[in-house]
Amino acid sequence: MSKKTTVLAVALAGIFSASAAQAELSGNVAASSDYVWRGITQTNHASAVSGGIDYAHSSGLYVGGWASNIAADTEIDLYGGYGYELSNGLGLDAGYIAYVYPANTIADFNEVYFGLSYAMVSAKVSYDTDNKDIYSEIAVSHSTMGLDLGFHVGSYTWDQEVIGSKEDYIDYNVSVGKSVGEWAWTATLNGVDQGLDGSDVNVFPYFSISRSFDL
Repeated sequence: MSKKTTVLAVALAGIFSASAAQAELSGNVAASSDYVWRGITQTNHASAVSGGIDYAHSSGLYVGGWASNIAADTEIDLYGGYGYELSNGLGLDAGYIAYVYPANTIADFNEVYFGLSYAMVSAKVSYDTDNKDIYSEIAVSHSTMGLDLGFHVGSYTWDQEVIGSKEDYIDYNVSVGKSVGEWAWTATLNGVDQGLDGSDVNVFPYFSISRSFDL
């Protein structure tokens, strides 16, 4: 369900600085050993191929679309919003995203989100306007010695519990990435605490390669 976590972190970094750039159209492609969204595999730990197109205006406005294979379906994300960086370095981002599943339209849902970033730290809250669920997350990123290091933790709070699913949980991951030519290679160790008390923890790694380019 969306290119977030690692890909979105990169996209947000570009959005926050959009006010200082000219309007531009860009694309992105990626392949990964697993499609993980908010700590949960969307492909039953099978590989995924994804890609998207983004338009960012120098005013800070942006729109885009992205798609990926998931288990027994395709996911299409359509989004738009406004991102701006203040003179003190504080980044602001607010927008809307629609998650579309052509083979299972009953699963479609919409979110509004608001994010802040400063230096290495970014935080974001997403609100599901259909199901009244809230996902809160914070991430730290740092580049050193040619490596891109990242840490992320998120919390999913469901408005109502559905038998067999929708149990509140915390997810977290650490990642190491390196750019080789025009491609970014990333290894991530992901963890999910389904019981919120350490009694039901699932940890697994996944790997990805991605590239962004101007159109």
